[in-house]
Amino acid sequence: RKDVETDGRFAKICYTQSWEEDATRRDFTVNALYMDREGEIFDPLGTGLLDTQKRIIRFVGDPTQRIQEDALRILRFYRFSTQIGNNSVDAFGLKACRENAALLKTLSRERITDETFKICSINTYQNDPTSILKIMYNNNIFSEISHATPDLDTFHHIVNFQKRYDLYNE
Repeated sequence: RKDVETDGRFAKICYTQSWEEDATRRDFTVNALYMDREGEIFDPLGTGLLDTQKRIIRFVGDPTQRIQEDALRILRFYRFSTQIGNNSVDAFGLKACRENAALLKTLSRERITDETFKICSINTYQNDPTSILKIMYNNNIFSEISHATPDLDTFHHIVNFQKRYDLYNE
């Protein structure tokens, strides 16, 4: 696909035969990888495989542009950074998310809630979502999506409780 027009959430698209064109409209480099029927992986941007191996989430191209095309990408950046990533957050992506956090107000409550629940219910055996929630809090993401202040110490205690008693996403 190729974007013809975007409004910050939805895009009018046309179809293309070019993987490169399709890859440039993706949110993250790890989402711009392709596989053919024989299982061969293609990385038209030349960065997705390396980022996958390093387990780092980076925006495709200019992070600010990607976010302005779809503000939900801010929350997805944080979710993927802890879900797939190695608990380190790309500095350029983090800066763009912080600077564009006000765009989160353009999203529906349902979309925000859905992504927040996904972040909070990340498999705690792989990563503790508390660390990414703290990064989100320190970068003013919560102030844009809620009037409440999250109690991250209690949340961390619950996550540890789940680990100790082998509970998943309760």
